[in-house]
Amino acid sequence: MFNKLIILVLLFFCVSQSVLLYKTYNIANQKHSISGIVNAASSKTNIEENSTNYNLEIVKVFHNIETMRNNYGLKPGMAIQTTGYYKNNDGGSALYTVREKKTNDFDDCGSIIFLKNGRVAELISSDKVNVKQFGAVGDGVADDTKAIKNAVFFSNCIVFPQGKYLINETLELEHKTLHGSSQSWGNETLILSKADIGLHLKNCNSINNITISKKEFPGGQEATKGIWIEGRYNRLNNVNIYNHAVGIYMMNDNNGCVYNHIVDGVILNCFEGIYIKAKARGWVNENTFQNINIRHYSSFHKYIDGLANSFDLKERFAVTMTYSNDAVHQINMNKFLCLNVEGCYNGFSVSAANCAFLSNRTEGNKIGYLFKDYTKIDDVDGVGKTFITRSNIIIDGVVRNIKQEGDVNREPKMYITVADTRILQLKGNGKQ
Repeated sequence: MFNKLIILVLLFFCVSQSVLLYKTYNIANQKHSISGIVNAASSKTNIEENSTNYNLEIVKVFHNIETMRNNYGLKPGMAIQTTGYYKNNDGGSALYTVREKKTNDFDDCGSIIFLKNGRVAELISSDKVNVKQFGAVGDGVADDTKAIKNAVFFSNCIVFPQGKYLINETLELEHKTLHGSSQSWGNETLILSKADIGLHLKNCNSINNITISKKEFPGGQEATKGIWIEGRYNRLNNVNIYNHAVGIYMMNDNNGCVYNHIVDGVILNCFEGIYIKAKARGWVNENTFQNINIRHYSSFHKYIDGLANSFDLKERFAVTMTYSNDAVHQINMNKFLCLNVEGCYNGFSVSAANCAFLSNRTEGNKIGYLFKDYTKIDDVDGVGKTFITRSNIIIDGVVRNIKQEGDVNREPKMYITVADTRILQLKGNGKQ
């Protein structure tokens, strides 16, 4: 009898310990999960205040934003996770905290979301946001302009998952970083623009792994530009530009357009690939273009040859450096490294000083390099003032299969140049 009593006591002790361990495990897991959310929230000052003022109670999960909006049971201090923006697993999942609404709150459908019960859900973010967390769809059909502009306004680092993002306004960027998923064909992050200018970059922007394409083929609209670089310290890395009148346009009226770095990209089916213009007090110098492929497909030639417009497309160049009549400063010390210019009408047109061209390839164009002085006509006395193109240098590279006046296979003079332009061919005679 005594032995049975001891066995019963031992059994009771084991069961009670098991229950206690199970509860401790659940509490620890709950604390771990909530502490992770609090840590994520600590990057924003206003979220830090919320986590101090409220004790996070539980984690609620919703499959979309609309379901979260319509839940009247959400209280201040609650932590919420959504598994999608419009539907489960659509790429717009996010974490939020619930708080009382403030008078200056604005529902941007991303960082602040008004709830039906009068409170707000505030996005918990680290140093970057996903455009799909602001309602971008990325199917090439839905208008994603508002969602993307809201994301850009909220954060300095914006992620674009794989998809096609349709916009109908220019994206104005300063001190922003845009990250796409890829630039490989069929797997890219593609921004389809209906605006005359796709991206307008001022100072200190970084654009990575993104393709910019005109939604409609540009036709004779001379004004369309894929990317306008106006300021300083912008970097384009693995950026493609398709179907614009000008792929990259570089000009600043009042300040220098300098120290920009464009590397590893494709400019495809643009009337002019890179167009650099000095205007008013806008120095354009010490910019670097590296490993860029500028080309036209045969279908592009067939299309534009039939256009009836007022300007001669065949006089356009893959790379142009020029001036406007009000320019008082100049273009100089720009570097073009390992560019491939193929199947365009012309290669390089240069009115500049102290620029370097290293290991570039121009093939199947009417002119390889054209160096020319620029004459400015004074608006007051009508007297021409000439800027001398000088001290440029071509080092190595390939110029071949120049097409001129129907003489397709003959190679005429490779370089149409002016005094003080040096050509250094490190391998053979520069022909292949």
